[in-house]
Amino acid sequence: TNIGTGTHNFEFSTRVLSGPGSVDDLAYSYDGNGVIRISVNSADETANTRVKFDVRDRFNPEIIGSGYFNYEIDNSGNHSIVIEEPPPLDYYTISFNTNGGTPIPPIGGYVGDSVGTVENPTKIGYNFLGWDNTLPLTIQDHDMELNAIWEPILYTITLNSNGGTPINSMSLRYNEQVSIPNPTRTGYSFVGWNPEPPERMPAENLSFVAQWTQNELTISFNANEGTGPSFTSKKVFYDSQYGTLPTTSRNGFNFDGWYTSISGGTKVIESDIVSNPDNHTLYARWVPSHGQLQWLSIDPTNNRSTFV
Repeated sequence: TNIGTGTHNFEFSTRVLSGPGSVDDLAYSYDGNGVIRISVNSADETANTRVKFDVRDRFNPEIIGSGYFNYEIDNSGNHSIVIEEPPPLDYYTISFNTNGGTPIPPIGGYVGDSVGTVENPTKIGYNFLGWDNTLPLTIQDHDMELNAIWEPILYTITLNSNGGTPINSMSLRYNEQVSIPNPTRTGYSFVGWNPEPPERMPAENLSFVAQWTQNELTISFNANEGTGPSFTSKKVFYDSQYGTLPTTSRNGFNFDGWYTSISGGTKVIESDIVSNPDNHTLYARWVPSHGQLQWLSIDPTNNRSTFV
């Protein structure tokens, strides 16, 4: 935020240190005489929020002044602002920007005071790698701000294809986009994973099981010179029993059953499981009803032949 004009132009920046508020709730003005006025431009209820401000000369990037204030807004939209007393000249502060992690309150003290123990922040789905600058053991002769460095955690997705083509487990970092290939399975249609995968990787390992529906097939029946079968086709599900098969007849022949090809092939009965994933035809098979004729003898005197 630029405040003022001319050679006394300042750059003024703020940052929320603690509390639920936002820098967008605030507005600032400069009276030209070294006084910066703070106002609240939001009426939303907000609990106490602590804000740090830094002032820089527009032509010099170094901080020339810092301070702290607190504000809150009640449920009627009324606000209050409390400016903290400025610290002594040799009193300095170490501030912590946790970049979305758990907040760490600033540490203030006189030059040479012990900083003490600072607990590492935590952040869902991330490992804390440290600070962008070394945290000193004692208060230095200037204000400091340390920024947290994070690395997203690697999580595993385990996939059970449930009879389909196997899919290897996947490793994704927190908040990475989740994209899982679909498996295939003979005679079945893939209908999704259970549970439904999220769009982005959460902060936990995941497991999914493939869900399938049996494909519906059409079975046609060829009477193979017999009378039209009692029905010429039927619907069945892959990997289920054939169920009721049609009847047919042929003069001079006994019906031997339904086969997968017009000659040779495999005989199919009602309790057999459908293992052909495509629409297919079954063929009637016949055997003569009189048995096989055999030539026994020929009598040339009366032109008669005898068969049994």
